[in-house]
Amino acid sequence: MRNQQGAALVIVMALLAGAMTLGLSGMQTALVDERLAGNYRAVTLAQMAAEWRASQVSIEDLGNAEETCEKLRSDSSWQYTPVELENGASSDFVTCLNSEEVEVLLVKGSVEQVSAVSFIEIGFSSSSNGAAVKVDDFIDWLTDDLVQAGAEENCDVNGIASGDISFCNSQFEDSSQRGNAGLIAGDQFNGATLISNEGFDFRLGDDVENLTLITPGEVSFNGGGGNNITGFIWSENGVEISGGGNRDFEFCAPEGVTVRGGSHESGEGCRSLETFLKENFGYEAGEGGDIASWTQF
Repeated sequence: MRNQQGAALVIVMALLAGAMTLGLSGMQTALVDERLAGNYRAVTLAQMAAEWRASQVSIEDLGNAEETCEKLRSDSSWQYTPVELENGASSDFVTCLNSEEVEVLLVKGSVEQVSAVSFIEIGFSSSSNGAAVKVDDFIDWLTDDLVQAGAEENCDVNGIASGDISFCNSQFEDSSQRGNAGLIAGDQFNGATLISNEGFDFRLGDDVENLTLITPGEVSFNGGGGNNITGFIWSENGVEISGGGNRDFEFCAPEGVTVRGGSHESGEGCRSLETFLKENFGYEAGEGGDIASWTQF
């Protein structure tokens, strides 16, 4: 029995070592869980801050983009209009170009202590590179409105007067012209609005001022020498211009404008399109500046 003296101490020490190891392991696990919970809370706060700020912005906050959204997401240190929240998070937003080169708002929510960041890209229905309002929808509305008003479509531009609004479900024609020479545009079109379902083919014969053209088809101007044309053009299939002269108009043409010869100036027609339709036709496709896209990162 004397040979067994001290065995209990060894056993107790071994048990204590095992218990200490288990305790340290549990403590380490608890610390990791605490950090994970803290990081999760910070990420959640950043996301909530971004969503809160995103709910406060509108198309009125859309400015001129100086950087791409991808670049701004990779470097989150920027500050433009920061707002500090009571929970320790902050929010900010800036205008940038998304992957489709459309101006959108990039909203940021962040918690600096743990470098937690959340982003939301918000696109609006009146972004400058394209119009959310569709020509086809507008023409359908206009056709129904004409039917209800008892009005008839008019596809003959002969005798058109300044300030007239004419709608044609096909292509406009000029009964005073022979052959298929297209429309010869001159001062008789000053201040006129032409709406066609199948596009326009013009030859310029004189200066034209304040002409409005609306179509889901193509718009083309040929010839004209030094003649000038001004107005507003809305085409979902592009605008093509050839010949000399100056074409100074606001346009909304997602497919772009091609100019061969002469000069061309344009504004941001798509951005003001909804206002233009409401003021001139009483057409409202919905609340102007509705959120058209929402992408969270």
